[in-house]
Amino acid sequence: DFRKRGHYYWAKRHALKLPMGSKEIYTQIKPTITICLLAFDLLEEEETYRNSYSIRNDKSGNRLCADMQIIYLELPKFLSYLGTNYPRTGLERWLLYFCNEESARMEKVMAEDKVLSMARDVELAFWADERKRERYFKYQKYLLDLYSDEHTYEFLLEQEREKTEQERVRAERAEQEKERERVRAEQERVRAERAEQEKEQIQREMALEMLKMGIEIERIVKVSGLSEKEIRDSCE
Repeated sequence: DFRKRGHYYWAKRHALKLPMGSKEIYTQIKPTITICLLAFDLLEEEETYRNSYSIRNDKSGNRLCADMQIIYLELPKFLSYLGTNYPRTGLERWLLYFCNEESARMEKVMAEDKVLSMARDVELAFWADERKRERYFKYQKYLLDLYSDEHTYEFLLEQEREKTEQERVRAERAEQEKERERVRAEQERVRAERAEQEKEQIQREMALEMLKMGIEIERIVKVSGLSEKEIRDSCE
């Protein structure tokens, strides 16, 4: 998404302007004005080819500061706006030049605008110089590799975040399962304890009934599984 990409480099470039070793470093930061010359339409919600953005109050529209500004120039919209008309301003002449238009209109612009004509001469000289072209392409490759490395780093970083999150979820689930197992074990212990208590209660009641029937205590011990002391204690 070029919108986010443009904002990222805009903010990054502004942050790198902070000078070191000064007492009032923030007051010395110079404005950052980013101009994005686009060969495609990015801002579909806007009709004009030139759109400028800055940091403003969402409600009043008042600018917070003039230190940051980003300008989008969309060439397809510009060509639609200009049509067959002759460019009237310096910006329009430069944008027509960047559109690589080869026409009588463009030749007339070059004849009238000496600065623009000089720029075209420098461009033609550059493309005619093989060594300059080679350096340019090497630099472009460097930028592409740098961009690729940044994306590779972001991709690996995102993968590491996902891996860490998955491990956290697995550990959390394992801990939850461990807690459920502990609860099940405790419930089983309580059930076993109650069953044992109920068994002992039945044995004691049976022993008591047998005593009432006059059965010898030695026989009651064998039948009930209780000790003689436990049987006598039940009678008290």
